Amino acid sequence: MNDTVDKLVIFLAKRDGIDKLVKTFQYVSKLVSWQVETTHPDLANRFKQWEVSSGLSRKAFRTGRFLTGFNGLRRNPGATPTFKFLAVLANAGEMVYFFFDHFLWLSRIGTLDAKLAKRMSFISAFGESFGYIFFIVSDLIIMKQGVEAERKLIALQEEEENSKDAKEKIRKIRGDRVMRLMAVAANVADLIIGAAEIEPNPFCNHPLSLGISGLVSAWAGWLQRSSSLPPVARAPPPPPPPNQLKLAAMAIDLNVRLRSADMPLAMQERAIRRARALVDANNPGITKPTQFAMCLKKEFDALYGPAWHCIVGKSFGSFVTHAGGGFLYFSVDKLCFLLFKTEVRPLVKPPSLHRLKINNA
Repeated sequence: MNDTVDKLVIFLAKRDGIDKLVKTFQYVSKLVSWQVETTHPDLANRFKQWEVSSGLSRKAFRTGRFLTGFNGLRRNPGATPTFKFLAVLANAGEMVYFFFDHFLWLSRIGTLDAKLAKRMSFISAFGESFGYIFFIVSDLIIMKQGVEAERKLIALQEEEENSKDAKEKIRKIRGDRVMRLMAVAANVADLIIGAAEIEPNPFCNHPLSLGISGLVSAWAGWLQRSSSLPPVARAPPPPPPPNQLKLAAMAIDLNVRLRSADMPLAMQERAIRRARALVDANNPGITKPTQFAMCLKKEFDALYGPAWHCIVGKSFGSFVTHAGGGFLYFSVDKLCFLLFKTEVRPLVKPPSLHRLKINNA
């Protein structure tokens, strides 16, 4: 989906979370205003102003949202003739709602004639209610089909034990049902709000009915949208190189635990094998940890150049600076080995005092 309409719809949808939050403010303030109207008129008036400003702000946030219905018909018109028919009616109603909502907003803020507000409100609410009826019908039909498919899968699962495929399909059907129930709840709530604008009546226009309907619409819509967001794709970690796997397998085989390393794999392997051999040798002349350390140090000095250092023991602390690629910390049975290399720099002979005097003369 790389065309202009798709990009515009995605951009507009990013504001939907803010719309739900402001909608919550709008209907909470309506409920508070109704509750304190008789006891605290000044406070009720303040919350009424908050409600009105929140409603106008939401209309500004929804600028251009009528394109969502158009894009829905263009991209997903429905799998069957019945669903195509329902999709056309539902999205057409929603497009009318959002389109005329622009004029309602402009007339209420004074940009257009204020007399248009009542007419625009009626047309917008009628389109909203008309569209939501068919959205609800579509969701109910799909949920009914899901229940029938679930029953068949449960029967199949009883016949074929441990059917993982059937379990996964049942899980998806139930998850989809929850999403559609939230959509139905939000649409029914918005239908009540729309009916209050089309034909005022004691039930729909009661502040309690409108407040609860607005909150149900906001929260159910938010839950539906947040639950349907795709998970963030993360690339799987790259597999370790074969040589590293070989070293790990060898360490397990020799009962060696690698704790920290900054050293080429071949050198690590030599140090591990040599340490294991020293511990297992039972050489009467080499039995103490300091003797193990000396043997390992001399071997690495001879093979890889000076200056290597080695500490061996069951309990010790250290804070060392090492040359790059010259550090290994591991344990063999209960003995810990710390092997590291430091850089050796030639000592520069200072100039003689006599020469310094001559140069300064």
